Amino acid sequence: NNEVHQAKATGILRAALSRLKYELSKPPQSQSWTKDGSPIIWPFAGAAVIISLQDARGLVDLNQADKALLLKLFAAIQVEEEDGRKLADTIIDYRDNNKFSQLNGAEDSDYDSAGLPYRSKDALFEAEEEVRLVLGMSHEVYKKLLPFVTVHSDEKNIVPELAPEVLLKKLSVTKKIIPIKIL
Repeated sequence: NNEVHQAKATGILRAALSRLKYELSKPPQSQSWTKDGSPIIWPFAGAAVIISLQDARGLVDLNQADKALLLKLFAAIQVEEEDGRKLADTIIDYRDNNKFSQLNGAEDSDYDSAGLPYRSKDALFEAEEEVRLVLGMSHEVYKKLLPFVTVHSDEKNIVPELAPEVLLKKLSVTKKIIPIKIL
């Protein structure tokens, strides 16, 4: 009985992945699934599959965001202002390829002084989880930050139409509503 249920679940999962590939292969103007992280309920074979698509352009890019956006993000996830300034500057120092420290940032000597076995990377983040290595990043802040960041958008700002509603609320940003004329 368990094997039958597992086989059915595997089949439903494969069907959902095929449908997802189909949706993503459509031209953008004819795609019907949103890419802002909102849940999509797709009924199939007596099951309700919940799918969520998140376009990276709707998230804060750790490699591109300027200090102002990082500060807004830290304030939005309720990080104390001083800690947010330190973390924003340290993120910038971690990813930049120079040895000059931001006002509240950290470079190699600061990592050495903290007794860490690694230093400032001086290169772009390769994965979102790498932000854990930024000097001063606590586990609590990391957990709150992770759902809202990416390293793949190549955007300096978030694209509001693609951002999760919760991030827009936290950053006090609204989606642009494009009026449609009906002829």
